[in-house]
Amino acid sequence: MLSDDLMANIQRLPLDEKMVLLETLMRTVSEELRQQLREAVASPDTKRAREMLGTDGSLPPFEDLQGILATDTPLPAEYDWKDDYTDYLTMKYA
Repeated sequence: MLSDDLMANIQRLPLDEKMVLLETLMRTVSEELRQQLREAVASPDTKRAREMLGTDGSLPPFEDLQGILATDTPLPAEYDWKDDYTDYLTMKYA
């Protein structure tokens, strides 16, 4: 967290110095984000995902992957465990 003194000094700066400070911050943040992106692209997880998808380019956005595991047949109904649990308790405490 920025110290109160630093924040007060920034607020007292003339507009032209605030603009220089803002440009410097934007440039350094942009450089750091680019470096993080380069590291993410070079990560083993990204490489493995590219191999699995068979692509050397960028990975598809999440929206394009939705429904990729959809089946043509309907999924079976959820298992009804209540009857089995009732039978288990009846046998246990009978």
